[in-house]
Amino acid sequence: MNPLNRRIIDQWHRVALSGDRPPRDAMFHDDAVFESPVVHAPRHGKTIANKYRAGAALTVANSGGEYVGE
Repeated sequence: MNPLNRRIIDQWHRVALSGDRPPRDAMFHDDAVFESPVVHAPRHGKTIANKYRAGAALTVANSGGEYVGE
């Protein structure tokens, strides 16, 4: 993995684990696209991508499950 990608992924892990919303939301590009095998069509835009990401995080947390992919 190239160093830039590694740095971005490491930053995401730190922010996601901190639970601090403003820095996490700021990491999303305005043209972000949320894709998931559960959601049948991509969701476009920073606002909607953040909403789907938050919903997915709550679902995993409340299920006792664990997210193991990147």
